[in-house]
Amino acid sequence: MWEARDINSQDVVIGAAMREIWQIVDAAAASDAPVMIRGETGVGKEVAARQIHQRSRRAEDAFVPINCGAVPSELLESELFGHRKGSFTGAIADHKGRFEIANRGTLFLDEIGDMPAHLQVKILRVLEDKAITPVGANQETKVDVRIIAATHQNLEKMIESSGFREDLYYRLNVIPIHIPPLRQRREEFDDFLDFFAKKHAGEGKIITFSSLTIERLRDYHWPGNVRELSNLVARFNALWPESEIDISTIPRSMLPPGMGSSAATDTDDAAEISLNTNKSEVEAIIGLAQGWQSDSGQGGDEIEMRQILRDVESRLITAALEDSEGNVSAAAKRLNMQRTTLIQRIAKLGLRD
Repeated sequence: MWEARDINSQDVVIGAAMREIWQIVDAAAASDAPVMIRGETGVGKEVAARQIHQRSRRAEDAFVPINCGAVPSELLESELFGHRKGSFTGAIADHKGRFEIANRGTLFLDEIGDMPAHLQVKILRVLEDKAITPVGANQETKVDVRIIAATHQNLEKMIESSGFREDLYYRLNVIPIHIPPLRQRREEFDDFLDFFAKKHAGEGKIITFSSLTIERLRDYHWPGNVRELSNLVARFNALWPESEIDISTIPRSMLPPGMGSSAATDTDDAAEISLNTNKSEVEAIIGLAQGWQSDSGQGGDEIEMRQILRDVESRLITAALEDSEGNVSAAAKRLNMQRTTLIQRIAKLGLRD
């Protein structure tokens, strides 16, 4: 069984594999100790950080996230600690940094492993003195901030190569939390799929999934983890609302790399549809039928050849459509054609029925 929690409008699934981790999250919320959340991209590290903040005594104050790897290193110090007017070119006014904005609340330092070494020293100083010095300021500013850090990197190896300060690591890693990737939480997969289908349906009818689709989704390795699954379900819901999702009819461009549909990956299908004609020959026949040119003028032989090619093309397209149960996109993939081109050929050959 699983449950869903609403965390600042971000719902999460708590299944059996995550229940122990969420117990640690709840326990961490009762403390002001620094937390280090580890896990691959997309597993829900910020969701866990928000859960800690939301259930803490600081819940009424700000939760302030910053991605340390997304801000240029030359601007990160100002973003974190603020600056005073005139402290550098372009500083036309005082600027509050994230620490001041998060005062009495929680500061979430996402991707802490990407923080430059000189700023790691300053973060360590804040943890020790509970004070910051904005760029260009002469006096410290006291702050009361709970710090939660997160990273997908191996900090222990970074310490060995001097890429991360060991003393800062131990100051931040007071309460360690590791969130496993989705591929290690297979028993929760169906719950996630059902959860996101309901979440992205809005007020409409919830999309469903064929047994083949569920099988393919389960077998996929999900490098983007829960975030990737949520985005894919949202895509399905936007493009095929209130439908049963059949992965064999979905264009490959609408699927994650490596999750090909059966129509796109079964190379034997193309041979069967082409009436024992190989793929290159099918392309040549269709190309000739689309625009036959000959140096011999408009003789009877050419007219007869045109009709033969037209008949062959009609049979190929009809076979592809029948095999794809009328799905034009799937038929186009089998014939190695653009969908729009196939629609044009269907109209020209009178195959609409």
